Parts: sequence; structure tokens; C-alpha cells
Amino acid sequence: MRRAAVILAMLVAAVALLWWGQRLRSRGGVRFAAAELAPGERLYPADDRYLIDPVIGHRPRPQSRTSFEIAAADGSVRHHCERATNDLGLVHSAPLPSPLTGPRVLLLGDSHMEGIVSEDRHAATAVQHRLRAEPTLAAALVLNASAAYYSLYQYVLRIRVLRDRLQPAVLVVVVFTGNDLLELEDVSRPHLDDELVERAPVTEPPPETTSARLAWLGMRRDQFFQGLNQACYAMQRPERVPVLLRKANRCLELLRAAAETDGAALRLVALPPYDLVRPDAVRRLGEAPRQVVDSGVAEQLHRGFVAAAKRQGLRCIDLLPAFRAHRGGALYGEDFHVFLAAHDMLADVLVPELIAALRDG
Repeated sequence: MRRAAVILAMLVAAVALLWWGQRLRSRGGVRFAAAELAPGERLYPADDRYLIDPVIGHRPRPQSRTSFEIAAADGSVRHHCERATNDLGLVHSAPLPSPLTGPRVLLLGDSHMEGIVSEDRHAATAVQHRLRAEPTLAAALVLNASAAYYSLYQYVLRIRVLRDRLQPAVLVVVVFTGNDLLELEDVSRPHLDDELVERAPVTEPPPETTSARLAWLGMRRDQFFQGLNQACYAMQRPERVPVLLRKANRCLELLRAAAETDGAALRLVALPPYDLVRPDAVRRLGEAPRQVVDSGVAEQLHRGFVAAAKRQGLRCIDLLPAFRAHRGGALYGEDFHVFLAAHDMLADVLVPELIAALRDG
């Protein structure tokens, strides 16, 4: 009887674990596993792949693994993505060497740089491999601290949290101009107010307006957040566009200050949204998406960000011309995140920039 009870208990536990794992990550065909929460760690309410962070708002769960299948927006290729985080929550399958040696590049971005491509196809991996081919950079590390839902201000905060431990020689901030500006409006996370003062999250944020925009556009939810949501917001509330650009400019000032304090070089990349690169494809999604595309607000925000960086004397690589000129497939995924070809192009433009910056340093 005792043996039967033990077996039954083991079966119940196994079923519970299986159910929990499926509940965690069967949605949307995404599979997810992570180490148990450490004492004091709490899950981020919006997405259990992340933890609440008292400074940043949220950060990736350490020692996690995410996998899913995704196709290119044009249907040219299908890709199986395997993405892992290490013990520090960086997007990398291996633990960091201890002690850290060699020149280090800290990469910051949102879900586009967290990646919908596997580690071996990610720009960070390609950049690190090519840096190490240089005789003086054989020990170079590219450390990917990107996370979904980050805004320009979250990049500032993530650098503040990681700078002492990682001591990067170069900061690379890849700004997705399709939603990184709109997310500056989210007061439920650490944010800048309209007077550009750094603020903690508010306990009672105003009612959300995203659902109404999604319903009006009548498009896929996953695609909506990668450009059209921000553009629709800016089209419907043009008085907020100068505010968004002022907040973006302040974030650039804070990024520059962080780099100067640490003696690190700073490189910015302006990553354009699908609707700005392939407007005709978005127009075919319906009348409302066509109106948003034709309003020109996406280009206004993208070019406004690039101009702000240049006014501050910051090196900003604008990928919009190269993306528009690209005629092959796999530039964006079906959910409008940048895809395989985009990571290849990003690596191509970053490598010479980083070689020069690391040698000068």
C-alpha cells in the first residue's frame, strides 16, 4: 500500500508539473522553461518570462529557455528559434567567464534584440565571432541585455544596474523606432514625466487606450505592437509627438552621460518598423492601416529620433535606407519583428564600428 501511495504521489506531481509547464508556455506555440524563483524574486505580471526589477521595472528570468517556430513575413523561410538566458539574465546560453576579461560590448534593445532568431543566427553572436577574429580582440565579449517591453528609458536603467558588474568598453543601444517612443508614455513602469523628471511607477495609471486602437485597426495583435500601435497613437494624438521626441532626447542625454561616466563608447542604431519599410504591404491589411501609413507619423518619429541623436553629436546608424533597399526575404518575421536577414545586416554595420571603437579605447 505504501509503495502504491508513493507511486500515485509521483504521478500526481508529474502531471502537475506537466500541466504547469503547459500553462506557462503552451500559449501561442511558445515553449518556456526557467529555473525556480530565488528568494525575493517575483514574476512580472504582464509576462511570466520576466521578473519584477525594482530599478528597471522588469528583467529577463535567469537560466531560462524559450523556443518557438516562426516564419518570415513574406513566407520565404520558416525558422525554429531557441533562445536562452544565463545566470545574469543575459540572452546567452553560456555562463559568463569569471573573472571577466577582454573588451566587452553591452548590447541593449527590446524584443527585437532579445530576438525571434536562435542564438547562432543572432547579430550579437555574429558580431562576437567576427570581433574575435581580430588578433587584438580575441577575448571580446558581446553581452546581450535586451528584453521585451523595454523603452528608451529602460535602456538607461538597465545600464545603471549592470555597469559595475560588466564594465563595458562600448554600449550599443538598438532603438526600435516602432514602439520605443510610445512606451515612454507608460507611467505604470519607471518613466520620465512630461517635464522630463525621472519618476517611479504610479500606483493608479490612467485607463489604457491600446485596446481601442487595436480594434480600430482590425489587425493581428502580435503585428499591431511592432509599429502600428505607436503610429496610430501619434496620428490620433499629434500633440504628443513633440513630447515623445523630447522624452527620447532626454533619454539620449542620459545614455551619453552613462557612457561618459564609465569611459565607454556609445553607438546607437535606429531600427525601423515594418510599416515604414514595407508600407505597401501594410496598406493591403485594410483601410485603417492604410490611413496610419499614409499619415507619415512613423517616418516623422523615426527621423525625429535620428535627428535628435545627431544634434547631440552621437553616432547613430540609421538602418532605414538599407532596409528599404533590401530585396531579399526574411527581413521581418510574420509578427513584424526583425528577422534573419535583418540580424545579418545589423552585424555587418556594427562590426567595423566596434572594431574602431575598441581599438581607440
